[in-house]
Parts: sequence; C-alpha cells; structure tokens
Amino acid sequence: MPPTARAIDALPAPSPSSTPSMKVLVLAAPRSGSTSLGSALTLLGYKTCIGVAHSYFHENHFPYWTEAIDIKYHGKEGESYGKEGGEFERFLGGYEAVTGWGAALMGEEMVEAYPEAKVIVTGRDAEAWVGSFLPAWSYGHPLDKEEQKRYYLDHNERMRKLVPADRFLVFDSKDGWEPLCKFLGKDVPTTPYPHAGVRTGFHSSMQMIWRRTVLRAARNVGAAAVVTALLVMAVRKYWLGGRLPVVPYSLVGRR
Repeated sequence: MPPTARAIDALPAPSPSSTPSMKVLVLAAPRSGSTSLGSALTLLGYKTCIGVAHSYFHENHFPYWTEAIDIKYHGKEGESYGKEGGEFERFLGGYEAVTGWGAALMGEEMVEAYPEAKVIVTGRDAEAWVGSFLPAWSYGHPLDKEEQKRYYLDHNERMRKLVPADRFLVFDSKDGWEPLCKFLGKDVPTTPYPHAGVRTGFHSSMQMIWRRTVLRAARNVGAAAVVTALLVMAVRKYWLGGRLPVVPYSLVGRR
C-alpha cells in the first residue's frame, strides 16, 4: 500500500547537504510569555516564527502544525514529523527561532530535528498561568485547574530532560533581558524587554483574528457554515474529548 499523502509532502524537501538555521526553540506553554519572548528574540536579531499570529498574518503554517499534531495525538494515518523526513525544515527552513503552541506540542520531535538548538521554556507561576489561559492544557480534564497546573509544570520538566543543561533555560519575563542575553550570548539591548502577550494584548489580538475570520466567512453562506462547523468540531474533538492538551486556534484561523 502506498504511503498516505500528507500536506507537508507538497513542500520541497530540504537538501541533504543543507544546514538548518534554527538556533532557538521556545517550547513553552501558550500564555506563559512565549509571545513576548518571540518578540524579544526578533529584537535580538533572530528571524523568528512567532506562533499563531505569525501563521495568520504572514506565512500560513497551520496545515502543517495541525497535521503533525493530528498524527502524533489523534492517530491520523501518515508518517510522523521528525528529523529524517525533514518535515519541520520544509516550512521552517530559514527561520532561526520558533515559538507557539505547535512547537510546544511537538517538543520532542523539534528537539530531535534540531539537536543543536537551544531550548527555552517560560517559568510563569502556574497559578497565574491557569487564571489567564483557556481551560485546555491538562491530562484529559480541561476544566480541572489542578490538573492544568500539573500538566504545565510537567511539560516544562519533560522539555528540560530533552537537552543538556547548558542548552536549556527556564526564563521569566519579569527578569528582563539579562538572563536571556547571557544564555544566548547576546548583548543586552537598550530598549525595554517587550511584553507583547499580556492578557489585554492577547485578547485584543485574538479578537482581531476572530473578526477577520468572520468577515471572510460572511462573504458567502457556505463559508460561514464551514466556520460554524469547525467551531463545533473543535469543541467536541479537543475540549470534550480531552485528548490533546491544547485547543488549536488553527481550526478557526486557516486561510
């Protein structure tokens, strides 16, 4: 039986002789300061793919993150994304840093694909994190706050075990530039550390994405029906099913 076709297979495979440019993997949970960290990495000179906002407003990486996650977590037929097939490099080639829920959920595979990259998770207080995020990251019980906190802390510990200590950093944005720049070997900027993902900014950004999505869907009844159906599917599959630790915005953000 021929291998199952994947969306990623439509993109050119990287050259065997090419050297990946990825230097920093931010494998932090959503709403833990990863958006601000992505902005900080950009200010430090890294070409950074910053999570959901990047995929929505720039290059559309949603089909590939969603496919990788469905294969890993939901048993979708197809070869898993990893190092040998160069799947990540097909759509992240040229980037030097990456943040976002896609990278976090594929943490083990990302580290395997980029074994020389430095890894950062964010050390936000677990109680505060649960209070600011959609009730989704857990071990299958998305409304259980204690389980959400446990999953958040366990996730950071799992990421820590993937790489040597000299390539791993638990970073708290409250500490500002110094520990981040020391870890990366960069000079400390004179500008303040960015705080792009504070609660008000996060919700404003998501509202803007929702508005754009709804406006696009409203151009015809069929598209509006598709968006509605995808929302229902998202709730049933990811929240009520409790199989995946995060609700992927890709289900309402695809272009």
